[in-house]
Amino acid sequence: MIGTLARKRTNLAAFAVLAALAVALFAATALSQTPAPAISSSDDSDFIIGDGQSITVTVDNATASEYTFQPIFGFVLTQETPGIGIYRHQAGAPQGDFTIRATHATADTLEENLTVGDPGTNLDSASVKLATTNAAGDTRGTGAADDKPETDTATAGSVIFIEVEALNSRDKASNVGTAATSQLSVTVFAVGGGVSNDDSVSTVGSASGNNGSTAQDNTINFGVTRANAGTVRVFAVATIGSATVQTEDFTLTFTAVATAPANLSIEDAGAVAQGGTMIDVGGTDTAVTRANLSISATDSAGVTAALVSGTVVTATLKGPDDKDITDNSLSGVELTDYVLDNDANTAGDQSVVQVTLLGNAAPGEYTVTARIGTNPTDTATFIVTGSPTSVDVSIEAADGTGLGDQLTATATVKDVNGNLVAPVDVAFTVGTGSPATFVGVDSKTKDGVASRSAVITGSGVITVIATANGVSGVAVIAAGGAADDAEADAPSLSDFSRTSGVASYTGPDATASDLLALLAGRATIIWLSDGENWTAYYALIDGSEAPGSSNFTVTSGDVLYIGN
Repeated sequence: MIGTLARKRTNLAAFAVLAALAVALFAATALSQTPAPAISSSDDSDFIIGDGQSITVTVDNATASEYTFQPIFGFVLTQETPGIGIYRHQAGAPQGDFTIRATHATADTLEENLTVGDPGTNLDSASVKLATTNAAGDTRGTGAADDKPETDTATAGSVIFIEVEALNSRDKASNVGTAATSQLSVTVFAVGGGVSNDDSVSTVGSASGNNGSTAQDNTINFGVTRANAGTVRVFAVATIGSATVQTEDFTLTFTAVATAPANLSIEDAGAVAQGGTMIDVGGTDTAVTRANLSISATDSAGVTAALVSGTVVTATLKGPDDKDITDNSLSGVELTDYVLDNDANTAGDQSVVQVTLLGNAAPGEYTVTARIGTNPTDTATFIVTGSPTSVDVSIEAADGTGLGDQLTATATVKDVNGNLVAPVDVAFTVGTGSPATFVGVDSKTKDGVASRSAVITGSGVITVIATANGVSGVAVIAAGGAADDAEADAPSLSDFSRTSGVASYTGPDATASDLLALLAGRATIIWLSDGENWTAYYALIDGSEAPGSSNFTVTSGDVLYIGN
């Protein structure tokens, strides 16, 4: 289908000084918010003209008539009216870059660069894109009656606003004038929908027009619509004078309008803890926590539908024993069928099925089944965690176990059912004599896990203890010099005078197999010399000890033969 558009006190003296400063500051602020005067052109957006061509210029953001345009060598300057000038380049005169100057009796001189050369093709391409203004040029998103979001998807029957932009071969705005030969004319084709040259909903098959004799904008706005779900293929043909270009296709999507909600979807909830404390089975904790299971709906055709006031949502609840639970039928658990908006501070409705829990609610998995009216049901689960029954502790030494290195201790807390415990305080301590000190503060578990850092203060075995509600776990790690010394006593390649042929060894005592492992990829056999004879050897064949070889001990000063 087709559419086209035409478009706060001191003495009085000090107070007076402050007042004067305030006035000056206000004036300076107001001035900084006013656009600076500048030279503009009504008929050439990029200030590039061809040999012998003209350009009309004026002064914006000031009283134009107070400015006088100055002559340029090679141009004929005509002062049309005060503040408006026409520069005509004399055919055959020098080309290149020139400076347009507008002088003022008291204000600064304004300058703008003008280029004479190949101006390119005025209308070289056009594009269809989403519009951020309406047909009157007002910015969308300001609450206007015709305000629409900038989107390529909308519900059927509504309007998606687009604009067609004309560009020159330098990818700048095409020059558009008021004369018939320089006006911009655009025809939009909306295949599969309707198109209008204003902000009204239109299913008209065609319309025509241009940007008009008073408009000089290189863009024109349109509104596209479709009565039912589907897509609309949009493209446009733009014309300035004798030049015509066609845009690439632009696809708009219109979605079905939802009818009454019918099918409900309910989401699983995470582990729940009583009012931020543990739910202690059999306890007297009267704090309340709520499991909120988010719900959403679609209509009978599968289109997302809003849950509104009056929607009848029913829900049933089963406890860990798989027995049905109705309102207040089980101590510690209360089911609220449906809450339309669970968060008044967030825009829109956050609809939930809600379960209220007290301190004597049994731990375990609960199952909620919900439906709209008599339509199909959907099921989701949540877990109530009991008191901790196990605490597993691990220690990570990412930077090493030397003096000053940092450790991270992590506690994983579970209840009797093996479920990760919801937020509960975990206290981290080190055993008596352990060379480490915890830094920071303890915290609650998150998803059953809590961590804290410690700094190594010496050598020895560090014992870390993590305790949650009287249940503890322990982990140990060796730290300091003992580990460092052990590492220093290990042989290294630098203990060999060479790593092939006859070599002397100056490292710590080591077995031949240890040395061959160190030489992996370099050697498969080591011989030992008594100074006169080769007395023993150790070799590997396909990774296994060769028959007849012996795993002798090598000491510092021994002479070896290293072969492959």
